[in-house]
Amino acid sequence: MNWAPPTPEDSTTMWKEINNNKHDRVVAIVCNSYIDTLLEGCLRQRLSDSVHSKMFGHRGILQSQAAKIDLAQGIGLLSSDAAEDLIYLNRIRNRFAHYIKVDTFEHPDIKKLCASLKLMPALFEQVARINTDPVEIKNLRSMHARTPPRIQFTNTAGSIANYLAQVWRRGPMPIQDPSHIKYWSDTWQPPPAA
Repeated sequence: MNWAPPTPEDSTTMWKEINNNKHDRVVAIVCNSYIDTLLEGCLRQRLSDSVHSKMFGHRGILQSQAAKIDLAQGIGLLSSDAAEDLIYLNRIRNRFAHYIKVDTFEHPDIKKLCASLKLMPALFEQVARINTDPVEIKNLRSMHARTPPRIQFTNTAGSIANYLAQVWRRGPMPIQDPSHIKYWSDTWQPPPAA
């Protein structure tokens, strides 16, 4: 099967499947597959067409998601935190795919991996820093620990998928988004002063 970029309709279909699916195993595998497709698309934009089949094809050095994550981090597409979250999402997917007894996000191994995700704490911290209510600040900073693991996973996966889709649409240029947080990419540049 030849590689093809997902369309906006593919994204809508995928998220409907995720949001309506009661089976955690399906959610973990489908989310991670979609992210892998987006990540590959972002990398393909940055590599010569002549090496795509060699790099991403059967036994290619970028066939595994781990290799794609390493390259994306190495070229500045992902920060170390975003790359680490992608590695955790991949580990979660692998647990669901390869261990029959792991069938819920409430499984202790999965809960531990979900608790290690960094995106939600980074976002909650960003909001806490602009808040003035001490009670609200405390609630925001403890929110990740109180969030169910499936929501931790899907929020992180969805945010990473949205980020990669934005990068893909913009092409191989730095992200210039004033709401961008350092979590995503070391190549982010603030917009030029007007």
